[in-house]
Amino acid sequence: MPVERTSVRIGEGDDPALLRSQGCFLSRWSSPWRIGELSLTARRLAFAQSGRLRFELPLARISALAVRRRKFILLRKEIIALTYTLENKDGDKQVGFIVPELGRWLEKLVSLTGAGEGPRRLRDERERNAESAKASARWISPPVRAEEPVRVGEDQVRRLAAAVNPAAACVLWRIWQTQHADLEELANLIDAPTHMDVLTLLREGINEPARRLLGGPVLVFKERALDRRSGRAVCFHWWLERDEETNDSAPAAADDEPSPVEIHDEGEALLVLIAAPDAKLETLKTEVRGRRLRLAVETAGGPFELAAPLPCRVAGAPIKVAFSNAVLSLWLAKETGR
Repeated sequence: MPVERTSVRIGEGDDPALLRSQGCFLSRWSSPWRIGELSLTARRLAFAQSGRLRFELPLARISALAVRRRKFILLRKEIIALTYTLENKDGDKQVGFIVPELGRWLEKLVSLTGAGEGPRRLRDERERNAESAKASARWISPPVRAEEPVRVGEDQVRRLAAAVNPAAACVLWRIWQTQHADLEELANLIDAPTHMDVLTLLREGINEPARRLLGGPVLVFKERALDRRSGRAVCFHWWLERDEETNDSAPAAADDEPSPVEIHDEGEALLVLIAAPDAKLETLKTEVRGRRLRLAVETAGGPFELAAPLPCRVAGAPIKVAFSNAVLSLWLAKETGR
């Protein structure tokens, strides 16, 4: 929706802001996240960057809203997705945003628009997700004494799968094939109603029988670990440790599979996030040609290179570089007037 890009304070005068917060905004599902300020009044939702209005949506045009999960900074987070229509144009459009108090914004939007599949259903979805997250936090908190997982081969997996229920066997074979999986993937696999059901299955339906049959658990939760087959840093997954003698039977990943790259729009600059485990920051080299970033860096596993398209032109070398938790962050200043 076209807006005037003037320096304004959203939500003042005769239409005061009911909610205002720093947050992230997604104008199209294929575009990068923009970081700025979101404002909600009784008439409109607005997004601004550096005091400039970038998006404005009359609430009367919102036809549906929902809570969705979407990749954000190499993880998945809850976002509010809005569906709206434009005057004299066919088809619906969608935008999404993330704010710290997502539940509060959701309730206010429901009360102002009456949109969605029903306020009650949306509240129930939020409550289920919140309870699931609390349960997950309780269940995945590391014990005082960490228990080493048993490394297993295919024969041991077959023996364990025969001793557990069908859902547990299905989960066990999936993680044997992929080496690791997150709760959402496993919940979809067995059609589990909540993440708590999956956690119970992993701990009581698989690891407990494994202790009796194999002398210890076979699945272990890791907040962050390196998938050596793809070179990717994987967060918040459950892992199965293969016996060294059977590692060669694991499905091979393509050697040239690119590391995940995310680009976020911060107004005056682009933030580029790259999963590059064990990168040596002092060896980093970058080059920008037009709207394409080329990068090379040494890692513990050898040279790492990639090329990534940019949504706009930038002014040469990164203005800031950081490396933390296996993620390389580069800030690129936008070219003036682009």
